[in-house]
Amino acid sequence: MAAQADNVRSDSLLAEKRLNDARLYHKNHDFAAEIVVATEATGIFARLYGHDHPKTAQARLFIARGLRDTNCEREALDLYYQSLPVFEIERDTFRQAICHHQIGLCLRKQYRFRAAHEHTETALALLRPDSVRHAPQLADMHLAAGATLNAEKRFAAAIPPLEKAREIYTKQQTPEGLGYAAYHIGNAWFGLNDFARAKEQFLFSLSKLKDLLKPGDSYFADLYTKIGLCCQRTSASEAGLRYLLEARDIYLREGVDGLNYIQFLQDLGQFYLREKQPKQAIEQLEACVSAQEKYYGGRDLHLIRTLQALGEAYGLAHRYEQAEACYRQILHIVAENLGGDYAQSFHIYSKLAELSFSQGKWNNCLQRCDTAFAIAGYHPESPQEVLPRDYFRELCLLYSRALYQQWQQDADNTHLVRSEQYATRAAETLFQEVEEITVNSSREIFYDLDHPVLEHLLDVRMSLYATTGEALYAEAAFQIAGKSKAFLLAEAMQRNGALHFAGVPDSVVQAEQSLRERIAFAEKQTETAGFQTETDSNALWKNQALSDWRQDYDALLRRIERDYPDYFRLRKLGRDVSSTELRRRALAPDQALLLYSLTATNRYAFVLTRDTFVAHALPTDTLFDETLEKFQKSLTAYYSASNPDDALYDTYLETYIAAAQGLYQKLVAPVVRLLPDRVVIIPDGKLWRLPFEALLTGTPTDAGNFRTYPFWMREKALSFCLSPHLLLENATPPKKQAEKRWLGLAPFADHSANTNGPSRNTQGSALPLLPFSGQEVSAIAALLKGDVWTGNAAQPGRFRAEAHRYGILHLATHSRADDRQGDYSFVATSQNGDPLPAKDLFALSLHADMVVLSACEAGDGKLLRGEGIIGLVRGFVYAGARSVVASQWVAHDKSTANLMVEFYRNLQRGLPKDHALRAAQINQMNQFPAQAHPFFWAGFRVYGSTL
Repeated sequence: MAAQADNVRSDSLLAEKRLNDARLYHKNHDFAAEIVVATEATGIFARLYGHDHPKTAQARLFIARGLRDTNCEREALDLYYQSLPVFEIERDTFRQAICHHQIGLCLRKQYRFRAAHEHTETALALLRPDSVRHAPQLADMHLAAGATLNAEKRFAAAIPPLEKAREIYTKQQTPEGLGYAAYHIGNAWFGLNDFARAKEQFLFSLSKLKDLLKPGDSYFADLYTKIGLCCQRTSASEAGLRYLLEARDIYLREGVDGLNYIQFLQDLGQFYLREKQPKQAIEQLEACVSAQEKYYGGRDLHLIRTLQALGEAYGLAHRYEQAEACYRQILHIVAENLGGDYAQSFHIYSKLAELSFSQGKWNNCLQRCDTAFAIAGYHPESPQEVLPRDYFRELCLLYSRALYQQWQQDADNTHLVRSEQYATRAAETLFQEVEEITVNSSREIFYDLDHPVLEHLLDVRMSLYATTGEALYAEAAFQIAGKSKAFLLAEAMQRNGALHFAGVPDSVVQAEQSLRERIAFAEKQTETAGFQTETDSNALWKNQALSDWRQDYDALLRRIERDYPDYFRLRKLGRDVSSTELRRRALAPDQALLLYSLTATNRYAFVLTRDTFVAHALPTDTLFDETLEKFQKSLTAYYSASNPDDALYDTYLETYIAAAQGLYQKLVAPVVRLLPDRVVIIPDGKLWRLPFEALLTGTPTDAGNFRTYPFWMREKALSFCLSPHLLLENATPPKKQAEKRWLGLAPFADHSANTNGPSRNTQGSALPLLPFSGQEVSAIAALLKGDVWTGNAAQPGRFRAEAHRYGILHLATHSRADDRQGDYSFVATSQNGDPLPAKDLFALSLHADMVVLSACEAGDGKLLRGEGIIGLVRGFVYAGARSVVASQWVAHDKSTANLMVEFYRNLQRGLPKDHALRAAQINQMNQFPAQAHPFFWAGFRVYGSTL
């Protein structure tokens, strides 16, 4: 008996050793070896104690985990279901929880999300939420809950449980857990289109895992892939591809037959698909499907996402039969594996509908859309319950477009009415999604890419107006045209203003502003890193600091929303700005609003005066963009040419005269009879860069004398506004008056210079001196009795600290527009200090009635559809300036000085700003013939309040 007991003890110790080996193999991601040794241990325990003994059941968990990690979920589930009753009999709640947790993970990979949720919730209920002993397991379960929600595309709902997991991992000081939590949080932000935050989380994950895993671990490759995809979504596709190729090198060391490499082929294919390179995408995705079929078989759930991507790539390449075959294969897989869970096929029917639309089969498209809506459980009374929302938006837009095409074919207005209803729902979800994105750069990219939703809605509403003549459709068209303008800016300003008007204490407001400033500084530190440095230790440390500040900021906003409920109500753009309200409150009797909206195929103008509201479809032609480009080039190209001559001048002048008249006829002439003396213009798209002041109402009688040209600005005093919402804001009296009247800033002044051209700064700055800027600010200061900072008296820190004290800020300095990253357009506030980028203006709180940017390109920047130009004008408006005067192109030092001094003289005479600038421009032509060309004056415009 003693010998038998010794043998049992020896075999039991051997089995325990095998389980310890299994733990080590799992830690090193050697799951095949884990399964082997765990199977051996399970066999020993089964022989010693029986199949239903707790020790045997515990050993089976190791096998099941290894099978799950090698994507053998069915086999793993069988083992978990065998073990669970054993632990229930033993009342071992801890291991019951582990079983339910692992079952949930398996079910998630099988797309059985509802069941996965149920098991995860059961697991969490079996463990005490405050248990220190079981804290690691609780964190893992919260992590699993968030990952399941991510898989369902319920990204906003996924963040709270993932943050709970991160909180526990932080308390437990578990770097590995923090790394995995950050990875899944990154996936959630990626799904919410907040790609900047997603990238931060993936880099944070990398910083936590890089010292814990082997250098060639596939997890690194996965993170490089995720970072690369984030780069692509933030307009850095070249850097993104480099990350993906780095990941491929890591995967290839494991071999091309590995599951990780197979998954990578899908990611690379989707990268090319997003780049609109279907040939390369098809090559990668076909290889991926082939490998998956070899590994899993042709009817396995793991093929679904790859087949969907391949179907999209075939569709992009106009290989419609092959695309439909991919989608049909997915439907068969869902039917065979998920039985009655038809919700998973909702998106596939929408993809089939897309194929029909691409082939002009409108009825077939509508039928397939109806099937998709039915499967999703869509009900018109509760559209918000349809998930995932981005799929719902795409389907609504597709349905609307198909109905619109059908209306154009059969002229049945019921199709047009229904088209408007579905386009409206698509637009509503777009605005909701934009509001959920927290990082400005991510919001801008997402809004720009998805803006065609709003353009289509505008086309539909204007078609309804043209067809029925009903005024309500004209108003509805104006609403979407107006709301889509500078929406991101208006929404950000609303949030900022809500802090001040919701009873939030000054100390909390200051804490919020302080965190914003820290985030801005941390962003500046991380954004300079490129591909070679972005993942080194120093860059990862800076990224972690940024991630920490963002978490603190999120926590503060949650606290504000909890403690000050009015903030949540006030931060929303709760209503549209009606044409009636604008006419009554925002326009003077002699003033009109002229709002333009461009879509892919149409151009519209909306005119509002105190007495009228007109919606007008403008004439279209295929050469409009070309004419616009020629017009802009003809104004500036001669003066920026390296070796200009008379022949070049004559060529551009001839082009200018023709284009200026042509654009006037297309854009202004159709509505000019409705316009009074003063016109506020809200442009759209490329029209933001159009100098309306230089348009010609007719042919010049003397082409060599600009003083005789019939410029439109001779007839109308023009000003500009970013959106109807901001026009209405400007109609409200300022809430606080500035302490001082005027500040003139001229860091690059050179009072000793007597030349007309710029001289080089002798103090070491890379920017040249502006000899006349000192004379400019001194002359204006004499008029207004204001303060002047020239040379070294102008410093960035001083400007930031004291700018809020002045009613007018006049910056006669250098500026640069950045047409790729508009928030990095800058104005120089000193000769040698750091430039002040537009994004840093968001941290200022100005009380300025006017900011004058007597500087180059200050009115330009990055152009986004709907939003307008992202740059300095927008930054100063956000900071609190009621109006901004700025130039669209490179300003000439001497002519700008003359123009600005005359502008202020006109203001002193009591003229409103639009009249004052027009009079200064006319004076420029009359008094300085050498500066009469529109290049010298037409770039300047007034934005915002003209009073």
